[in-house]
Amino acid sequence: MYIGEAVLLVGALGEAFYGSFAVGVLLLPIAGWYVKRKENLHIRRESEKLKEGFKECLLLVMAAVNVGYSLENAWKSSLGELAALLGKDHIMVKKLAAISARLDMNESLESVLGDFAKSSKLEEAQSFCEVMKFAKRSGGNYRKIIQRSVLQIREKIEVESEIRTLTAGKRMEQRIMSLLPLGICLYLKGASPGYLDVLYGNLTGIVIMSILLAAYGAAFIVSEKIVDIEV
Repeated sequence: MYIGEAVLLVGALGEAFYGSFAVGVLLLPIAGWYVKRKENLHIRRESEKLKEGFKECLLLVMAAVNVGYSLENAWKSSLGELAALLGKDHIMVKKLAAISARLDMNESLESVLGDFAKSSKLEEAQSFCEVMKFAKRSGGNYRKIIQRSVLQIREKIEVESEIRTLTAGKRMEQRIMSLLPLGICLYLKGASPGYLDVLYGNLTGIVIMSILLAAYGAAFIVSEKIVDIEV
């Protein structure tokens, strides 16, 4: 799907900036960048989905620990509740099922969660693993230490979610504004045939349109960075 979108994009750019859909072949590096960008966005969306699920999982684990479950049993007992909350097909439910299965095989919780943190690449999961290891080594009231860590992780994830919600409108505006220059060029070609012909098929026009295409690309990248806020 991403490759098909990329082909249409470079074709549209070739038609709008150079007067020929076939010129899009020369813009294939843009197609490669587009596919890579879409893949990264997909990975990021999946990561955000996993992060939200991890937050809910930690809250369930903390509740189970507070009522007397051991830390290992708290993770296993949370599977059913998490599945009911998020659905059996949610990525975090599948991850938790794998964690529970490994715990049933008497693997250590530190090892299992460490592998989960590495595979998921979640900063919050890695942080929780470090806190859990420290709490178990140091002794004392490890439940209180883990509870404090869970609350801090929850607050961070909720702040990130709130920022995404608040900037959703601006991100949509950015996408629309990014498409406007291309849309205007294609509209002019369709509504007023010959209007842009002076910029096609000659060296001066090619140079001017190439500069404009580069400026268009730079503006798109800068606008994406402006609305991409990280906590």
